[in-house]
Amino acid sequence: MVDLIILKDRIRRNARKFVTLIRNISGMRYALAPRHVKLHRYLANNNILPRTRRAELVAMIAASLPGDEQRQEREHCTQLLDACPSTVSVDPQMGFKRLDTSYHLAPDCIADTHARIEHYKAGVGKQMNFKSYLIETTSLKDYSPDNPCFQLATSPDVLGTVARYLGSCPVLWNITALYSPPLTSSTKEFEGSQLWHVDKEDTSNLKLWLLCSEVTPSSGPTVVLPAKYSDQVAARLGSAASERIRNEAYFEPFRSNILSLTGNKGDMFFTDTARCYHYGSRIRLGIERRVLMIHYVTRHSIHFAPGKKRRHDRLHPQTREAWRMLPESTRAVLRAYHR
Repeated sequence: MVDLIILKDRIRRNARKFVTLIRNISGMRYALAPRHVKLHRYLANNNILPRTRRAELVAMIAASLPGDEQRQEREHCTQLLDACPSTVSVDPQMGFKRLDTSYHLAPDCIADTHARIEHYKAGVGKQMNFKSYLIETTSLKDYSPDNPCFQLATSPDVLGTVARYLGSCPVLWNITALYSPPLTSSTKEFEGSQLWHVDKEDTSNLKLWLLCSEVTPSSGPTVVLPAKYSDQVAARLGSAASERIRNEAYFEPFRSNILSLTGNKGDMFFTDTARCYHYGSRIRLGIERRVLMIHYVTRHSIHFAPGKKRRHDRLHPQTREAWRMLPESTRAVLRAYHR
């Protein structure tokens, strides 16, 4: 059985390498593009590269940007930090922070999330992803500027925390009401994001989680290995560090350092899921989980690589229409959609 699992993983890895080769060939039209464009395209097409190599590529992209663009990026970040003071900081060695205080918008966000999940369960809403165990019932385009969840995502104290952690002006990539339905059978094997993994969209990101119901170990909480320990696991895994990890023996030496996003309704967490190994939605029989997740990435994320479809349609129509009327801090985290 173990040999069969290893064989399947090798076949899957080789298939991804083949797809990557085809994508690189299709990207030949960027041969005459500026260096930072080619590097960003290459990064997007090779997201199975080890994290250290991806970090090197991001540094090369930043260094090869035109001088005016680099200066503009620094100005945008400075404007954001000036407009968004924050007393909360996320330790880069951890990539994780449990918030001690709740935001005044939290109750309205919880009510909004419950309403959207009930809307989905009634068969009116549609699923935004393809996971049966972790259902995205909404996306960024569903949240207008006056929605409490959007206001939380663009509130000065939250943005200040995210920008200081990432070291650059973040981009608001998603807001979603997550629903993990009750498990009906205990015989199904874990798959996808139920296995240990890191997100490969960026070298660093930050997600804000708001628990919309009590989450216990039986509710399938998100489980995180802090960044400094995840780096040690990645070093042991080598070229397989970006894959889903089925062998939990790699994490046994760090069992006492593993953190779980359990708590009461209204509890909030920050996690860097690009640097921290994590898994979630290992639901037990008859139990469900409801969470609001707000997701920030950097401008070097593979989502914004040249050749990708423009992401204007990810924004609510009212946000696009009111672009010039939005506060500078809000425009800063949506700038990637309009540059």
